[in-house]
Amino acid sequence: METITVEVRDTIAIVKLNRPNVLNSMTEQMSIDARQALADIRQNNIIRAMILTAEGRSFCAGAELNDELSGGDAQHSAGSRLNATMRDHTNPWIHDLHNMPIPVVVAINGVAAGAGVGLALAGDISIAANSAAFVLTFSAKLGLIPDVGLTGVPHAATVKSLSTTLTSTSLLNATMGSTKSKKRIFKTSSPSSSESSTKVIVVLVVF
Repeated sequence: METITVEVRDTIAIVKLNRPNVLNSMTEQMSIDARQALADIRQNNIIRAMILTAEGRSFCAGAELNDELSGGDAQHSAGSRLNATMRDHTNPWIHDLHNMPIPVVVAINGVAAGAGVGLALAGDISIAANSAAFVLTFSAKLGLIPDVGLTGVPHAATVKSLSTTLTSTSLLNATMGSTKSKKRIFKTSSPSSSESSTKVIVVLVVF
């Protein structure tokens, strides 16, 4: 898989986003590779837990919109192609991750932006490095509804068995509460991991 690496140490699978030269931004191929990796892990009875992290200085810079929005053709607008990618690949990836039958720890190194925040919250426990920051660019900068699970499913750390069906767009609601999550969505500031941990985005900050 070109965009995802998987290493198994004893009974733990370590899955890494592997596009460090572009801050691990999400593409259709990354979603396909990640879903295949998760499927392989589910079939491996030796694996008892999984860690999701990333190569390089950033966890995930969100969706790679430059490629998606330049991809329109005579049959499909750029917007419809982006919608199809989210529907058919990105959101199913988050759904698969959220519903893994083993514990999933997300280790956040560096910036998680846009869709990367949804990915960071899709496991059972989110652990942030001191260098981590969370940037919700949807409403304030792009005029978009938060997607990739950010308004669709509760954080698995609350109680995974009580999860609801994923919509295309409440991880933040479940972790921060409705009022605080709305404030975070509409603000343009980028909270550090220390600030975010006090808002219950992450459960542990590693210094």
